[in-house]
This record gives sequence, structure tokens and C-alpha cells, in this order.
Amino acid sequence: MRGSVNRVRRWRAAVAACAVLVAATGLPAPAAAQEVLFKVATLAPDGSTWMKLMRELDQRVREETNGRVGFRFYPGGQQGSDLDVLRKMRTGQLQGGGLTGVGLGEIEPSLRILELPFLFRSADEVDLAHRVLDQVFE
Repeated sequence: MRGSVNRVRRWRAAVAACAVLVAATGLPAPAAAQEVLFKVATLAPDGSTWMKLMRELDQRVREETNGRVGFRFYPGGQQGSDLDVLRKMRTGQLQGGGLTGVGLGEIEPSLRILELPFLFRSADEVDLAHRVLDQVFE
């Protein structure tokens, strides 16, 4: 199971790094010197493992960009449900969301397969599924 957590951490870091790169390369020259702040909402409660990882990511990104790029998080459903967050992302009010399976399923329904109850009987089966599906999701 620990391998699954590490994969999630790597995946989140890679997604955030890609978002930072896309945003930074798409900025006009005068705006590139200003701070870029990505607004990201999630249902994850403040103080949870997910929020701790997100805040670590923010700290690393700020260090690597000399404070020019960072994140502002809205934890604990401050911006509403996953569907609200997706709507706000589409209108540009938010630049990202830490979504649950429900929100991800709105974007790509096939991802909901990972939420089937009692699909896995052990942590070893979960790790095996991640190893196989990592290739599909990459």
C-alpha cells in the first residue's frame, strides 16, 4: 500500500509541475515577471494528508521559482462540491481541483472503475492493480 501512496505523490507532483510549465510558458513577457498564483479547491479537509502534500508542493514550487509561482488552496469544500469546482475551473475562477472519484468521473467516466466496492481483497491486490493501471493512465 505504501507504494500506492508514493505513486500518488509522484503523480500529483508531476501534474503540478506540468501545470506550472504550461502556465509559465503561456504568459506574455510583462506578466512572466509577476507572481502566478494557481487557485486550487478540494474537498480534502485542512490538516489532512492530501492538504499536507499540496502545501509541500506549493512550498517546493515557490522555492524552485523564487516565489514567482505558487498555489492558493481552498480546502474542506470552501468552493463547493466537485461539480462546483469543475464549473469554476471551466469559467476560470479556479485553475485546479483536488477532485474525488466523482469529480474525476465527470471528466473521464472510466476512472470510476477504481471506486468499485470490494473490488480488491488486499493491499497487495491494490498495488498490483496500480502497477498494471499506471501504464494505462500514463
